[in-house]
Amino acid sequence: MSDVPTSYSGSAAKTISGIATGTPAAITATGHGYTTGDKVVISGVVNNVPQLNNLVYSITVTDANHFTIPVNVGTAGTGGTIATVSGVSSVSTYCTTI
Repeated sequence: MSDVPTSYSGSAAKTISGIATGTPAAITATGHGYTTGDKVVISGVVNNVPQLNNLVYSITVTDANHFTIPVNVGTAGTGGTIATVSGVSSVSTYCTTI
């Protein structure tokens, strides 16, 4: 894959307080400040299926504390952080430096 970044730059990480199962997956990050279409990378989430960490997603904001990613999450997982990324042109690419 030619667009796989080895690092990224973007916003400071925000804490994920919840991930809901379903399609799309709904994520709670209180006061996230994101805009629909932002590209974000998730890290540090444990026990979720499918694995969401270190991938870049384009988000859809639903309100000031919630947004969705276009993934079918069957097991919600816990914890983690999320941050916007720049310098990445495609979504669902792998980031090795978080």
